[in-house]
Amino acid sequence: MRRNIPELDGVRAVAILAVIAFHAGDGATSSVLPGVAQWIGFGWFGVDLFFVLSGFLITGILLDTKGTPHAWRNFYARRILRIFPLYYLALITYFHLLPAVAQHLSRFQHFQRTEEAWYWLYVCNWSPSLGMAHAQLTHLWSLSIVEQFYVFWPLLVFSLSRRAVWLLCAAVLVIAPCIRTANLLTLAESGPLLYRNTLCRFDTLAFGALGALLVRDPRGLGLAMRARPILLTAAGIGVAVSIAIGGTSSYHPAMNTIGFTSLAILFAYLILWASAGGAGLHAALRFGPLRSIGKYSYAMYIFHVPVVALLRRVFHLAGTHNRLAFGMLLAGEIAAAAALSYAGGWVSWRLFENPFLQLKSHFEYREKPS
Repeated sequence: MRRNIPELDGVRAVAILAVIAFHAGDGATSSVLPGVAQWIGFGWFGVDLFFVLSGFLITGILLDTKGTPHAWRNFYARRILRIFPLYYLALITYFHLLPAVAQHLSRFQHFQRTEEAWYWLYVCNWSPSLGMAHAQLTHLWSLSIVEQFYVFWPLLVFSLSRRAVWLLCAAVLVIAPCIRTANLLTLAESGPLLYRNTLCRFDTLAFGALGALLVRDPRGLGLAMRARPILLTAAGIGVAVSIAIGGTSSYHPAMNTIGFTSLAILFAYLILWASAGGAGLHAALRFGPLRSIGKYSYAMYIFHVPVVALLRRVFHLAGTHNRLAFGMLLAGEIAAAAALSYAGGWVSWRLFENPFLQLKSHFEYREKPS
């Protein structure tokens, strides 16, 4: 298995660009260009792609470092240095610095720090508003799910045999869809809950973890490759059926049940193919600008929702009803949101994130003892 997989930066880029397009087009007048709005509304799949990729990469790191000196300490130290600084800087800025400036300027005097603790503890997806209490922080629910995964998954992978991890992944792949189905049968309005609930989304991460196990098991990988035509066909049909029944919304019951699982299968195979350096699209995923976007995708994800909110004041999509004008403005808003988010990520990496990342050298993984 290659230690550095440049194609995965391209996968990250696809995910973040899809999410940016989704949020930039969210709330647009869909009646003007309903077909376009429908497919832009499918951009939420970028979050699921991030979930599968996170499960793949983190499980791979854990499997490769299991049994090495200070494996626990090194894993958590490196994750903290990568994730915490920018995330908590965003929270400090939003909950404390901006309100202080606004009050000084006699604006925003009634700002409320509603559910602030849920964000600080990485559990906003469990908050009463499901992480929707603050318009500029709505996207952070997904980071909460990934962080919760980081808390317990290393404990399991380091403690269990590889066979037990296989069985655990298989169990999650069955249990999570069952939980989603049970909630659909018992709750009238369950879409947002199923979309942001950790227990309902862990199968997406488990598909990535299963991929990490497969690439380290030639026999299992061979079996997965032989089953690929059947699984990819079934997953493609599942996505198509979900869209045909309920459109591209992530809240529709068809997408909650069939769609989530089908997408995760497709994404798991995409990542397996990319990690193996497969022919075809691998050249596109290695494309320099795409890899650069993937490199800064974490900061872009944190920045893009506030960027989109600012751009909406410029483009005025909601008040545009001419089809041509609407299409041009929508494309301009998406392109501007991606460009500004990238610029913010570039600056953040060089001036803020990189000094913390350099501290990772104190927590390098060592070879396993003989």
